[in-house]
Formats: sequence, C-alpha cells, structure tokens
Amino acid sequence: TDLHIPDLFYALIEEKFGVHVVRAEETLTAEIADAETAEALNIVPGDPLVVLLRTTHATNDRIIEYRVTRGHPDRFSYKTEIR
Repeated sequence: TDLHIPDLFYALIEEKFGVHVVRAEETLTAEIADAETAEALNIVPGDPLVVLLRTTHATNDRIIEYRVTRGHPDRFSYKTEIR
C-alpha cells in the first residue's frame, strides 16, 4: 500500500511551537540492505536500496529534523518542489 503524509509537519511546528523552518537539505543516495532493514521492508539482505537523507533547519541554523528514508528501488518514489 502507498502511504502519503501531507506536508503539514512544518506548518504544525510553526503553529504549535513557534519554530520557523528556514531550509532543508536532502541527499539521495543508494546502499545495500542489511538484515534489519531487509526484514522491515520485506526484501532480501543485500538488495539495493534508495536512501533519502533530510536535515531541516530553523532560524539560527538549529536542526529540527533529521530523517532517513529507505526504500527498494522498484517501490520508491521521490518528488520535490523547489520554490
């Protein structure tokens, strides 16, 4: 099943905590699945993975989010909008 989480996370952080998000950095890379990741994704250890790393910053360059997303290439979708 596909899971979509709307981009409301940063709006919620601003509204509830008064923290202003100023930028995010993303790096898209690849790696090989270890046993734990393979089990979680229902794939075979050693399978290739797409990996998305995101670090989100608030004012004063304070990190408010660090996220690692891993997915099997045949089930991974990446979309970005730059404004």
